[in-house]
Amino acid sequence: MPTKEITVYYEDENGEREETHILPAKFEVCSRCMGSGVHDGPSVAGGFTQSEWADFDGEDREDYLSGKYDVTCEECQGVRVVPVVDEDALTPEQIKVYNDWCDCQVAEAEFDYYDRLEREAERRAGC
Repeated sequence: MPTKEITVYYEDENGEREETHILPAKFEVCSRCMGSGVHDGPSVAGGFTQSEWADFDGEDREDYLSGKYDVTCEECQGVRVVPVVDEDALTPEQIKVYNDWCDCQVAEAEFDYYDRLEREAERRAGC
């Protein structure tokens, strides 16, 4: 089982680590696999449409429902839980670090989102 602490860090614009902090952690059920340790493999990512399911024969449906296409969870590596920051155990100094780190994570996610939108628009436009 992993340790009960999480290392968070900030990166500069070149992707180099600037600051590293260790925060207390606790374990929560993995949200990717919902605690099962597995999820659909890439070949069935997103599931099937109703018409695709209707085209399956009994054996194909049984294979899918039995987990034949499942892969070990990419998030928890099959452990079924993941470490998360234990907000109740943070010191006042750690609260500031954690809030700053969360702000950075949100900004990074927003940048990635808009970058994906731009690439998709360029792809559609044939650029």
